[in-house]
Amino acid sequence: MKIPLFPFRPLTILGMLALLVTLAFTPACDDGGDNPRHDPVEITGDAALTIENPWEDRFTVYFDGMFIGRVQANSTKTWSVPVGNHTVLIDNGDRDWTEQYSGSYRFVPGFALILGIDVDLNGDPVLYVL
Repeated sequence: MKIPLFPFRPLTILGMLALLVTLAFTPACDDGGDNPRHDPVEITGDAALTIENPWEDRFTVYFDGMFIGRVQANSTKTWSVPVGNHTVLIDNGDRDWTEQYSGSYRFVPGFALILGIDVDLNGDPVLYVL
């Protein structure tokens, strides 16, 4: 009986190498909720966006699709934003099972648009103007 020096077939070795390369470049597991793995984008302008969060969860905030930061539990956060019509999106940063909420708002120079976070019957976030 002849014992091969290298018992694996070349294609099997290539398959294992491809699997290892794939695993090496796969993103890490989610730590729950929407947690962007990059720093917030700095935005400025002559208007302001204030979000009040009375809940025990933190929320991530996007302005025209750009991640601008988080509103921690039981806190309020304000950003300087450009004037005009813009979209604000919030997502629960602690719970994967909730839906995102977005709305379009008009930002006026010298004024702050104050949005409060509420939660609907499904546990999904909603924004309302204060």
